[in-house]
Amino acid sequence: MSTIEPYLYPEVAAQIAKDFSSCGIDLVFPQNPTKAPREELFDVLYPIIRLILKEQPSLMLKIIYRIDISEHQFGAQMGEKLGDIAYTTLAQMIINRETQKVLLRKGLS
Repeated sequence: MSTIEPYLYPEVAAQIAKDFSSCGIDLVFPQNPTKAPREELFDVLYPIIRLILKEQPSLMLKIIYRIDISEHQFGAQMGEKLGDIAYTTLAQMIINRETQKVLLRKGLS
């Protein structure tokens, strides 16, 4: 789990919010984070991922597709994980992919 530079936080948060919004879910990230960027992102994502996976798993697949996490990558990372481990793994996958998208756009990957 790599760190996210503080200057990237607003863009990564905006990218995550945009992708979730396109699937009908509005996320609000702190404007002035008090924790490390990755931790702030995780704290917002974890409860919503938990809720979606419990109540609307098909919506989570739509979000994963929108974020552009491949089925292979998803299967390899998730395996047979259940409960809190699955929610944590998925949140980290989303943060990693969205950070990668921001870095690619900036030409910093």
